[in-house]
Amino acid sequence: MIYRPLFKKIREEKVDETLKVDHILTELTSNKMILYPFISEEFDFGDSILPEMENDPNSLSKNPYEMANFKMKIYHQTYKQYLSKVD
Repeated sequence: MIYRPLFKKIREEKVDETLKVDHILTELTSNKMILYPFISEEFDFGDSILPEMENDPNSLSKNPYEMANFKMKIYHQTYKQYLSKVD
């Protein structure tokens, strides 16, 4: 879901074929929400950030989406444990 203020910024953004949507959205706003479990998965269609990440020696993972899923699973398990102790 994109709200009106962000939508206006997106419409004003200069666009060319080299820009990547995930990079643009990251630069335009710090207000983001994560849904877990993820509702879709990223596949490498040649236009994603995967090739850039694979060539980056500082990359934490060859597949950043698997790493994100792994981290979110840990957060989710920790949250469930916390809730069980609070009750």
